[in-house]
Amino acid sequence: MFSLNNQILVLMWKPSKTTLFILMLSMTIVGGIAFSLVNWEVVESKGFKGVYNELSLPILGLVLGFYFMVHYVKKLKETEK
Repeated sequence: MFSLNNQILVLMWKPSKTTLFILMLSMTIVGGIAFSLVNWEVVESKGFKGVYNELSLPILGLVLGFYFMVHYVKKLKETEK
């Protein structure tokens, strides 16, 4: 949110179905590749900090993929009506 002279402006981004599909697909691919590159020995040996450092990027990619998937499905349902 931005404030201009006590007026609140909310910027909304309305992406198309194609953009949402590309974002959804790319984020899940990035998350999957990042999961395959996780060094599981570090995860097992360093405790929580190792788990956080190794898994933060793959989880972020997959969460963003699911986030865009929800919006993509909503957009598909809107266009069907």
